[in-house]
Amino acid sequence: MSEKLSQPQINIFRRTIYSYYKKYGRILPWRQTHDPYKIIVSEIMLQQTQVDRVIPKYERWIKIFPDFLTLAKAPLKKILKEWRGLGYNRRAINLKRLAEIIVRAYINTPLPNDPKILETLPGIGPHTAGSIAAFAFNQPVTFIETNIRTVFIHYFFQSGRANSPLEGGSGGVRLLRGRLSNGSQRKGLTPPGEPPSRGDLVSDADIMPLVEQTLDRKDPRRWYNALMDYGVYLKKLHKNPSRRSAHYIKQSKFEGSNRQLRGMILKCLVTHRKMTIREITSEISGDKEMVEKNLQQLTAEGFLKITGKKYQLS
Repeated sequence: MSEKLSQPQINIFRRTIYSYYKKYGRILPWRQTHDPYKIIVSEIMLQQTQVDRVIPKYERWIKIFPDFLTLAKAPLKKILKEWRGLGYNRRAINLKRLAEIIVRAYINTPLPNDPKILETLPGIGPHTAGSIAAFAFNQPVTFIETNIRTVFIHYFFQSGRANSPLEGGSGGVRLLRGRLSNGSQRKGLTPPGEPPSRGDLVSDADIMPLVEQTLDRKDPRRWYNALMDYGVYLKKLHKNPSRRSAHYIKQSKFEGSNRQLRGMILKCLVTHRKMTIREITSEISGDKEMVEKNLQQLTAEGFLKITGKKYQLS
């Protein structure tokens, strides 16, 4: 989308988002702090896990590992034990590595607030770096995550990327072109309720200029919190709105997956200090070849080390 929004259009959009947030904004533990460490922990936990599951884990984590130094010094076994239930254990080891780097590099200086520098830390990509810069430092950066994506697709791309920016109006969306106010659609666009065609999918490159134009630069922290909460609200109203995104990937089934097998192996080695391939295979009733393959991968990734014929956590 190349068209530029007018200031009245931006004002209408912001009022819609802030009006909802004022009434229904979520009270979350990581929103009660600006501590970069706590923000980073929450952002990494939230990368692929639902908020309701993260809250109790986050609160316990902060009590046990209250800062970068404590986390950097903690044994991986203890970290993985506390991470249990969040899934994607690679995030836990990335968090430990990140803490070790920060303790070494920034022990006497503040953590950088530049997203490009934050991106160099383990487990932090562009979107997470933007979140940290906004929530920890209130930097007016632009980034997209799933709920933000939902809001912009819903308001600016109702029938696909052929739509134009919203015109405004209270209580609903009217578009300048591409969709009539009564819901009629331009020829060639996907009807509501049907899977979108490839040509109608919206990319983040389409959305990012709108994120930039509508950003509340005076208080980006509050703005992004409001956007995310409105995105959660929209997901409750509309089934699977993210499917109109070009970046939408349906999550694979966990039961019987390689992710589940990796988790079972790590759980074994949290419980038992050292184990052979045969012992691990027997403990989890797994396929020996698949267990061995995953042990090799986990060792290469730094989760495990091998002494003789026995594996243990690094």
